[in-house]
Amino acid sequence: MSLSGADLDDLQGASRPSDDTEIDLGFNQEENLVNSKDSDSHKKRRSSSSSISSSSSSASSSSLSSSSSSSSSSEEPHSPSPKKKKADGDGRKSSSEKKRSRKKKKDAEKPPTVISCKVRRSQAKLAKLVMARGLQLAKVKLLRNKYDLSVPSKYSLNCPALDDTFFRRLTSLKSSSASKVNIDQREKALLALQFKILDIGRPLLFLGSRLNDPECIEALETALQLWGVAFNDITKSRRRNILRQTDPKMESLLDDQDNFEFSESNHLFGRHFLKAMVRTADDEAKLNAVGRNNNSSTSRHRRDSRGRRLDQRKDRHPSRNQFDKAYGKNQGYSHQNNGYVTIPSNISLVDKTPIPVGGRLGSYALAWNRFSKDPWVLSIVSFGLQIEFLSSPIQFSPPPNKVTGDLQLEIIESEIDALLGKKAIEETQEIGFISSIFTIPKKSGGFRPVINLKALNKFVVYNHFKMEGLPTVKSIVRANDWLAKLDLSDAYLTVPLHPSHRRFVQFTWKGKIFQFTCLPFGLSSAPRIFTKLLKPIVSFLRKRGIRLVIYLDDILIMNSCPEGLSRDVALVRSTLEEVGFFINDKKSETDPTQRLEFLGLMLDTAHLTLALTEAKKEALLRTCKKLLASHEVALWDLASLLGNFNWATAAVPFAQANLRNIQNFYISHTKTVGGNLGVKTILSDEAKEDLDWWIRQLDKSMGKSFLTSDPDLVLFSDASMTGWGATDSNCSTGGKWSSYDVGRHINELELLAAFLALQYFANSSRNCFIRLNIDNTTAVAHINKSGGTRYGVQEIVPGQWGLAFEPHDFSKDLGALAPENRSIRVALERPVAGICLLASRSSGIDDRCLLTQLEVHQGLCVPSIQPNRELYPEDETGSSPADASLPVLAQPTLVPVAAGGDSRYPEGAALSQRFADRCERRDSSSADNQRSVLNRVEIIRNRFRSERFPDQAIDLILAGNRAATHAGYEAAWNQWSDWCNRNGHHPLHSSLVNVVTFLSDSFVMGKAYSTINVYRSMLSVTLPQVDGQDVGKHPTVVKLMKGIFNSNPPKPKYAGTWDVDLVLNFFKTAPPNDKLSLIQLSRKTAMLLALVTMFRVSELAAINLSSINCSDSGLLFSLSRLRKSQRNGPLLARNIVRLEHVIICPVAATEAYIKATHPLRKPGENANLFVGSVKPHKEVKGSTIGHWLKKVLELAGVDTSIFSAHSTRGASASKAAEKGVPTDSILKTASWASESTFVRFYRRDIPQKDAGTTVLGGD
Repeated sequence: MSLSGADLDDLQGASRPSDDTEIDLGFNQEENLVNSKDSDSHKKRRSSSSSISSSSSSASSSSLSSSSSSSSSSEEPHSPSPKKKKADGDGRKSSSEKKRSRKKKKDAEKPPTVISCKVRRSQAKLAKLVMARGLQLAKVKLLRNKYDLSVPSKYSLNCPALDDTFFRRLTSLKSSSASKVNIDQREKALLALQFKILDIGRPLLFLGSRLNDPECIEALETALQLWGVAFNDITKSRRRNILRQTDPKMESLLDDQDNFEFSESNHLFGRHFLKAMVRTADDEAKLNAVGRNNNSSTSRHRRDSRGRRLDQRKDRHPSRNQFDKAYGKNQGYSHQNNGYVTIPSNISLVDKTPIPVGGRLGSYALAWNRFSKDPWVLSIVSFGLQIEFLSSPIQFSPPPNKVTGDLQLEIIESEIDALLGKKAIEETQEIGFISSIFTIPKKSGGFRPVINLKALNKFVVYNHFKMEGLPTVKSIVRANDWLAKLDLSDAYLTVPLHPSHRRFVQFTWKGKIFQFTCLPFGLSSAPRIFTKLLKPIVSFLRKRGIRLVIYLDDILIMNSCPEGLSRDVALVRSTLEEVGFFINDKKSETDPTQRLEFLGLMLDTAHLTLALTEAKKEALLRTCKKLLASHEVALWDLASLLGNFNWATAAVPFAQANLRNIQNFYISHTKTVGGNLGVKTILSDEAKEDLDWWIRQLDKSMGKSFLTSDPDLVLFSDASMTGWGATDSNCSTGGKWSSYDVGRHINELELLAAFLALQYFANSSRNCFIRLNIDNTTAVAHINKSGGTRYGVQEIVPGQWGLAFEPHDFSKDLGALAPENRSIRVALERPVAGICLLASRSSGIDDRCLLTQLEVHQGLCVPSIQPNRELYPEDETGSSPADASLPVLAQPTLVPVAAGGDSRYPEGAALSQRFADRCERRDSSSADNQRSVLNRVEIIRNRFRSERFPDQAIDLILAGNRAATHAGYEAAWNQWSDWCNRNGHHPLHSSLVNVVTFLSDSFVMGKAYSTINVYRSMLSVTLPQVDGQDVGKHPTVVKLMKGIFNSNPPKPKYAGTWDVDLVLNFFKTAPPNDKLSLIQLSRKTAMLLALVTMFRVSELAAINLSSINCSDSGLLFSLSRLRKSQRNGPLLARNIVRLEHVIICPVAATEAYIKATHPLRKPGENANLFVGSVKPHKEVKGSTIGHWLKKVLELAGVDTSIFSAHSTRGASASKAAEKGVPTDSILKTASWASESTFVRFYRRDIPQKDAGTTVLGGD
């Protein structure tokens, strides 16, 4: 075959770097100088050897001695794999061949005979000039390709190529997308040098094909061997350079030539070397396992996961060959003269150079391959964690450390020394993102250093995730289970941090800069990272039938028998240690027991209860008594106490119901003082009652049962604005609301209905489980959580009744039962002992809150209601003006309808209209003359009915106004009805004077012109005509509206706008689309589409997924409903052109979003593009997209206190106008009818630097 320049760049070998690559390897240039006093021949030999020593490694030298002119007797004296050679014939060598081989070996051991030679002056001068000055690049290329040689294919001469495996590891380590040639600068320089050494071979081999003189042939072969040595040295340097970066612990394998195959010399390492790495890692893991087992042996014989005694297994100790392979030469355990000795099985194998704690998992990267194939997990343990940032962290000045005294100084100093000893931190000279450092006490004693990463966490991506904990324990623990617990020591510190991200977790101490080499405490994403990292280990163990719960570094193990538990503990322990974790024996409890402390609570499997530890009880009692005895209490102390109370609710019955007063007191006072928790205040009487309850309860509490059981009684209840109903599937009950209850909020009525159902069906029940099914999620939440705090919790009196509970006997608690199919199991926590009559409640409404109070404090809790109008009394027939059209249960008999039925819906009325009307706001007003007024839509409907319009036509007429218009008009109608009631007018029969007076009164009350104009429009389409024309178009009303406009002209919402470049620059600094979380990608896609389409948020929410068509040129889609301003024509279709800049291309973002959300979409659902970022991933509305857009504006630096999500329309249009886009194109894109709309409401100036600011150096 022909050996040309192209052959040297063969695909089987390495790609040649560019010829102008500078070679700077840091070698001593003085080694290349030639002593001018030497002889000419000495100069020649010295210069040749100098050029060889200045390089550093490469392929097998066996391929270098072969040429087209070599005789059949020429062999590869430096073949790396002599075992692979095959002799001619049957594979056996003849006696003559053996003699020649022995003679050749003997001659090789003799010192070479020095042959003198006089070099011609012209040749010496040529060599010296080229060595001193070099040659031009063009000349070098001509010389390189001057000789075209044919070399046997088996011995093709190439520079070995970097293996794909190591290239991928380098790519991940450096987070680079460079090619093999450019992935590492030292590798690039060595490869360039190796190609130049390879070029020398052509003229040498050409000489070999022309020489016949034996002495000349010998000289040539000598040159070829020296040439091959130089080439091979560069190969070795390349290997060592790569391995020091990817797997430094495997560097000793490079010294063993048997790890390289001659047949794989076209690759830098080859598969044979990779197999040697895997064997070494396996041997090292086995040795570590032996050392751990022997080191932790006790007086009892330890057993493995199969129950076998470890001291009886004869294959536990590796052979000498295993030691050699695992640790390389001159390593291991020696007795004397570096010789290995047999180590008894009862002696622990301790590595002389133990792996430090900091980033320890990185040394067990190969072991993790056994448990996980997840690239994210393997990338962290192999190369270190790369913190996921929203944008690159920026810091203007480092914060000072918070030191409280000499003791704190001493503690921090000792902890820094400890961290340095663990190699969890390192000193650095590079200044990165610096945080302050402080310490917090550990539960086990001592202190833990924590860097205050609050500033850094603002840049860290938040990803929602679920951790295991007590709910998981309750779901998998069984009665009479045996328990054990393992605790991981320095768990976070074992997770390595990528070298490029260590600069983000720096702190200073005594003028020095330190940075963490591992996962630090205080990073907001640390719990999620550690939990996700442990998932493959947990999955591995659970697949083997082990029941366990992992909460960060705490591991609870359960088994039905003690022996099985011991085996499980041994397997869990060995698995965790195999991948690099430490077990904290002091905090672990491995002896089987049925009562164990886990996450601060005592878990008792014999009684299936959770209880507070005695230490926790005493601490809570001391705190409660101290606060109760104090005259003033700091809000900070209340916050701490509430945290302890919330944690204790899992172990104390009725805990949630008896902390609400303290909770409400804390929330209200915190708002009053602006969040200053240092303020002291006097506790209210209600809060003191809660403290007193806790003091009494903690003294006698024996724990709280989490036993679940099938319900003894299943009830269904429902409520409407007119009545309630309930059933137990056998019989039903119900009734109408009294005049006092008819005006309550629907959430409150649902709770009243639930209570009345309990009163009716469970009045005589004792010690039973009851499941109560309610279709109102707010009522469900308030029952299960014993109240709420969002609006201030009031205890509701259902009619005249309340619940009474027995004072103790907690072994018979009901417990909180999980929801099923929108049903709940009432979190009564105690059996219903009976119903007690309460005193009559006070009538009326005081301070706009319903005043209700139970006889006992264990009542149902609901948010307080603030009605804005008086309640209607009942008329003679018992009917009420409240609307009776709210949803009912599947059985209509549960909630009786008022006499006469629902007159709004004749038989056969459209179901869609019924549902739409039920969604209308149900407000009713009162009048002294007891007039009843229906809602606005009902008024219009009745008007058309009176004119004998068919119902189908009425439905279509009402559909002429969209839902948003109906909602706005309904709110305006409520204002008009209230005004009429206050002034004694009928809302349906008011004169023109009343209309004008109402509008003018609204102006006096400070209503804006736009609001009053909505009132006018509503009255115009609702009330009868006046003087033959709509009331809103009456000349008097028109003049009034002009006067209101002139007196208080509308002010623009925005005086200016923000620059779109702020958002685009923010996206340019963010990670690529495939690296973003779902919520980040949702926000980005919505913002880019909003800017390019100028859509409103409601229109973004209406993008139809099935209509989206992506192509190389762009994106085509349509909306699923009409735009706000669209009056005719088909649904809007829009085409978006693909941009070259992928990071800000809306087409690329949309494609990435569709791909990311595809697994979350259910067939037949989610017809629109955007879905929720959290489960159950339903379609989102415009309000959610508005929140997304506003969050992007905030992150990009736009003042969101001024600009809302809707400002994207004006900002995008203003930017387009600034760049010279024709106005007609802008109007068409934004669907504006006229240029005046754009100019008046959306066209705003983009902030620019003025001359004065620039002169003064302002930003």
